[in-house]
Amino acid sequence: MRSRGFVVQQLVAEAQSMRREAEDEVNALLLSAYHQAFQPKEYWKVAKVRDFCKNPQYGYTQSAKSEPVGPKFLRITDIQDGKVDWEIGASQTRLRLMN
Repeated sequence: MRSRGFVVQQLVAEAQSMRREAEDEVNALLLSAYHQAFQPKEYWKVAKVRDFCKNPQYGYTQSAKSEPVGPKFLRITDIQDGKVDWEIGASQTRLRLMN
């Protein structure tokens, strides 16, 4: 006869395995949904910011947050050497335009 501790240990190991499998499935679904939502569409046009934004000015957005709180919002300070660098500053996320 198995000890109660052994049975509990087996149940915990099985639950941990099931949790890992569920996490893997959720991650796969999220990745799939992300790719489907953000796959480039044939009607999208590729352009440089300067082609559709004239005289961008500093100070129209809230300060960056250090934790992920919402969608990315391109700031002037994110553009360095003609490229977008989301790692600049305190965060990759911005909340909303300031009044």
